[in-house]
Amino acid sequence: MSWRPYGRPRTRDPLLPTDRPRWTTLNLAALWLAVTVAENQRTGLVRLPAIGEAPVLATLMAETQGGLEDEPEVLEAAVVFERVAGASWGAIGATLGRPADWVEQRFAVAEVRFRLDEAFPSRDSVPAPLRFPEACHRWLSKALDRRGAEPVDLDVDDATWHEHESAVIALMETMLEAGETPDGVDPGEAHAALELRRVAQLLAA
Repeated sequence: MSWRPYGRPRTRDPLLPTDRPRWTTLNLAALWLAVTVAENQRTGLVRLPAIGEAPVLATLMAETQGGLEDEPEVLEAAVVFERVAGASWGAIGATLGRPADWVEQRFAVAEVRFRLDEAFPSRDSVPAPLRFPEACHRWLSKALDRRGAEPVDLDVDDATWHEHESAVIALMETMLEAGETPDGVDPGEAHAALELRRVAQLLAA
C-alpha cells in the first residue's frame, strides 16, 4: 500500500463497539480484494458488488474485458475471495475460461496462505488489510470518495459472521493443538487471540 500505519500495531478486537463492519474471514477477504483493486491503475474505478450481491470475479472479468490475468495481484485476491465465499474450483475455472485443475494448482497455496494469515495476523509478512483492517477500511473509504466512486459494502449478516468465525476458530484450535502454527507466531499470543474470538462469538450468540 502507499501508506504505512505508525506506532504499535493494534490487535483486532471484536469486543470493542465501533461503527465498522464486524470482521471475519469473508469480509476481510473482501477488504483485501477491495484495497488491491483500488490500488491498481487498471481496476481502481471498478465498483465491486456488495458481499453476496453478485459474483465478484465475473464482475472484474467484465470490467477488464477478460484481461484480469494481466493483473495477477487483483486476480489472486479475487480468486481467494471467491473461495472463501464458497465457490468451487470448477466454478472459478468456468469464469476464467480455465480448467478447474489449472485454477486449483495456481491458487490453492494463495488460499491456504490467506486463511492462515487471517487466523494468525500478527506477523509482519501478513497483508496490511488483515493486520490493520480498520485503518485499511478508512483508507479505502477516503480513496474511493476522492475518486467519486461508490463505497464498498463489507457488512455481513449475523449467520454469515457466525459461520465464518466458527470455521476460523476450528482452524486455530486444530493448529494450536497440533503445535503447527505458522513461523513467527507466538503461541501465547495465538492462544489469547483464539480465546478472544471464542468469547466474542459467545457474546454475539
